[in-house]
Amino acid sequence: MIFMTKAPKVLKTACCAASLITLIAPSSAVSAGEAPSNAELFKMLKTLQAQQQQLIDQVQTAKAETARAKAELAKARRQIANNKAGVKHAQQKIAAADVKIDKVVTDGITIAAASTNLPALAVPGGQVVMGSGSFPGAVRTAPQPMGVYASLTLKYLMGNNDGMDFAVLNSTTSLGNVTGNDGPLQSLGDNWAPAYGITVGSNMADGTDVRASLNYYRNDTTETLVFSGGAIQATQVGPNSQIDENSLNAAGDFARGSLDRKVLTVGAEIGKTLAVGEDLKLRVSTGVQVADIDNKLSAYYYDIGANDSHITTQDNNIRAYGARLGLETNWRASSSVSFGLSLGAALYYAERDYKITQMDNGGGPVPNSGSNLLNFSSDESFVMPALDAEASVTWQTILGNHPTAITLGYNLQTWMDVNKDVRQVDDVDENVFTVTNNDLTLHGPFLRATISMHRDEPALK
Repeated sequence: MIFMTKAPKVLKTACCAASLITLIAPSSAVSAGEAPSNAELFKMLKTLQAQQQQLIDQVQTAKAETARAKAELAKARRQIANNKAGVKHAQQKIAAADVKIDKVVTDGITIAAASTNLPALAVPGGQVVMGSGSFPGAVRTAPQPMGVYASLTLKYLMGNNDGMDFAVLNSTTSLGNVTGNDGPLQSLGDNWAPAYGITVGSNMADGTDVRASLNYYRNDTTETLVFSGGAIQATQVGPNSQIDENSLNAAGDFARGSLDRKVLTVGAEIGKTLAVGEDLKLRVSTGVQVADIDNKLSAYYYDIGANDSHITTQDNNIRAYGARLGLETNWRASSSVSFGLSLGAALYYAERDYKITQMDNGGGPVPNSGSNLLNFSSDESFVMPALDAEASVTWQTILGNHPTAITLGYNLQTWMDVNKDVRQVDDVDENVFTVTNNDLTLHGPFLRATISMHRDEPALK
């Protein structure tokens, strides 16, 4: 562009030279015919000198403009060289940033765990940053691979037996009466029973995860005490029953207790996982839960000598709706093993349907129709706190290109004021009661298997 701008001026200079030649040519032709005078020669010389000077000026101008164009070209070349150096520097910075990003991704990829502390990659909550590293204590959002995971939990739980008694087995009898309540209280609910849990969740790359879970527990158990030399004292009878506290003291007499306890919980929550250093993860979560808790206790007594029997039933049905807060920690002990601890607290709005019935039966040891002695029911609402905790160890591996985690641990759950227990305490007046609200606690070992649905993502780093 620069040389194209200067070309017309050089061309103009050439044209002037051509004009000068043209001017001289006719004069020469004339002089060939006749000799010019001195005045004419002088005039022609002056014209030639003037045009020569004009040509010289134009040539000088063209040279100066050419020099300026060269200087501008050199300047443009320097700018291009500088820009190339800047581009190269920028490319070097980008490459360095890529290296840093790769290192962060390599060091920060997590293997997700939820529970409650579900294991790495497969489940959030127990996420473990894989790879060696120090423990600088810096708290940051823990990156994690995006994807859906699912877990299945098998539990073997024992419950508490508060308010679940049906008899006392004493060591001696005297004239048909109990001489001392020296035997153990026979209660239900403190035996082992299975429970099951399913969790489905999804991890997001910024350390956030969502999950939904369902857990179910049932304990259906029956226990029978048969007279064998010590009187059986009934604990679930009223003052007007055919069976009193001291009736079961002969061969063939027995007491039978039955418990049907069911706990169903359904929940959804959102969590955020934070990295503390390289090996420790903290997950905080909040969510909603619905609980359905049924507890039915039946006590049946039979006096073979009098052919009398009695049955008492207490039925607690609770529906509860609440919110839960959770905190989970997970510490990486090695490239494939981590330890977890989780704590949760929930507050429910609960509605309870309670009913107690007492009935005397005639005609043998099998309950049948008889006279109702007590039929009481109540509906009430109350605030029900709940707590849960888990301690676990997790082993992580790859199964069919899917990150997989196996977790073994111990679980504890408590719902407060769940079981309402009504007792008649007066020997004459059947309308005198004591009412006790007992907690429900379940605890025991569990085994959890968690698998990530996404493929080709290394479970361990």
